[in-house]
Amino acid sequence: MGLTLVTGPANSAKAQIVLDRHRAALARGAILVVPRTVDVEHYRRELAGEGAVLGVRVEAFGGLLREIARRAGVAEPAIGTYARERVLAAVVERAKLDVLAAAAQAPGFVAALAGFVAELESQRVTPARLHAGLRAWASAGTVRSRYAEELAGLYGGYRRALERLGRLDDELLATRALDALRLAPERWGATPVFCYGFDDLDPLQLDTVETLAHRVGAQVTISLPGEPGRVALAGRAATLETLRPGAEEVIALDPVGTYYEDAALYRLERSLFEDAPAVDQRRSDAVALLEGGDERAEAELIASEIAALREAGCAPGDVAVVTRGASSVGALVAALLGACAIPYAAARRERFADTALGGGLIALLRAALLRGGAADLVRWLRSAVVTQTAFVDRFEATLMAGGVLELAPARALWEREHWPLDALERLSQAAQRPGPALLDRVDAEFEGLFSAPWRREAALIDPWAAAVLAAGRRTLRQLRDLARADAALAPSPAAIIAALEDVVAELPVAGEGEGVLICDALALRARRVRALFIAGMQEGAFPALAREQAFLSSAERAELAQASGLMLGSAAELLDAERYLFYALCSRPTRWLRVSWHDATDDGEPALRSLFVDDLADCFSEDLLASRALRGAGTLRWARPPAGA
Repeated sequence: MGLTLVTGPANSAKAQIVLDRHRAALARGAILVVPRTVDVEHYRRELAGEGAVLGVRVEAFGGLLREIARRAGVAEPAIGTYARERVLAAVVERAKLDVLAAAAQAPGFVAALAGFVAELESQRVTPARLHAGLRAWASAGTVRSRYAEELAGLYGGYRRALERLGRLDDELLATRALDALRLAPERWGATPVFCYGFDDLDPLQLDTVETLAHRVGAQVTISLPGEPGRVALAGRAATLETLRPGAEEVIALDPVGTYYEDAALYRLERSLFEDAPAVDQRRSDAVALLEGGDERAEAELIASEIAALREAGCAPGDVAVVTRGASSVGALVAALLGACAIPYAAARRERFADTALGGGLIALLRAALLRGGAADLVRWLRSAVVTQTAFVDRFEATLMAGGVLELAPARALWEREHWPLDALERLSQAAQRPGPALLDRVDAEFEGLFSAPWRREAALIDPWAAAVLAAGRRTLRQLRDLARADAALAPSPAAIIAALEDVVAELPVAGEGEGVLICDALALRARRVRALFIAGMQEGAFPALAREQAFLSSAERAELAQASGLMLGSAAELLDAERYLFYALCSRPTRWLRVSWHDATDDGEPALRSLFVDDLADCFSEDLLASRALRGAGTLRWARPPAGA
């Protein structure tokens, strides 16, 4: 029992040790913990493919924390993200602000405050501790002092509001569960925990690992990157060195080159980001650079290269295309692969308001509750209410021909020619009742909007529409539960719409392994592929820009730590994380690595390539950059990209 650390650089067989030990412990109910929810199904399939089916439990870290809370007997309900923002909005509305008054009117203030609160709670910073730290940092009677008092007051007001409601948030639930488990460690039993795929741990995750290993005595095995003297891994060393002194076993692995089909990729892993990288003078097709004049041209280069690799015998399921964050290149590649009849699997992630179903609900709410216009009515009708879209097309053409922009005449015209739009009245009436009545009505109308196209149809439900429905209903449920606890916290119609607009619907990759995988960079950092394309390598995108925190800049946090000992995170840590992520990605392909960027957006705005491209090029002779594939913006577009074009 106790903590086992498995460490080493990329491709040093860390996964083999962790997963082998996990399989050996399945009979004892072992839990495998992975970084993200979207990773869970991947590792379930991987374990099932090796014969481990019954008794396999794979969880994201949130699932592990919920299991700890269940076993520790912490039963208080936790509010979700949007409910927390609603509580904070009420606290801000009641607070007497001076220095923060103008900022509090900004649309993103409450969301930023919610992030700051989550940061404090994950580090177990109480309102009293924050207040004392800020008081030591600020001089009495200054603007900084008033800022500190107001910021501490908002945090304290939020915590008092949760106490009145009898609720916790996710971070408070986790810390309370960990505290309860420390007092009664026998509640955990002998369940071993194995953590794989993490390159770092946040304070709450670190607290969890230490509690289970040292206070409960559970068997905890975790893999973390580490190698003395490596620049690429230096920014990830803090957690490893924090855990090392208390570990009963430390397995330090050496780099292994046998995973690579081409030695150039192994030499890249050994040299990337080093102060004086060894320059590989040997010619190899393992690493290549692609430069497009715009996003479309970059995507065409990628699609052409994938077609060529396919001709060379690389199966589509052995290829992955990754982007960092929001990028249109991935979607363009998907469209081009579809035109080539090359199978692919892509995750889907969109703002709720940008989806047909979500946008339709928001249009309905605007029309019914916020005096929306004729355009809102049309979008609602088009979303799912009218299965015969020709009706809506003719209706919209009539409105445009008559210059009808207002809701009332547009509604009258529709009802005169078709049927009454009773949903508008139902929502309007529900808005007059207190408490959660409006949220109940919105939920019912949303479900009706979702199910309308499928009535009397023996059709399979569209997975994307189901994901949008689940995301929207999750938000509505959070707000409704809060309104039931305190009717005064029931959101206004405008607040409901604003909350829904911020929702992100996500559908994980389906059919993984059957086609080219198109995904976010974070989804591939612990998996291996034969060919990898790292797309959209633009300055400001990868590495992502380090943005100052909304509350307390990096300089102010340094002063706060010096004055009071209260240490909070720094924006400077982001570059370390981005550098490691690029290093990890470059280690994922076993045969081909392609890195691409574009010189301008499709709107004509200039775009600079990432400095990480130059770091990679420094590991090879000058031929690598000079021989990059080029495709100019505005060149003849493919109707159907030919193989190897």
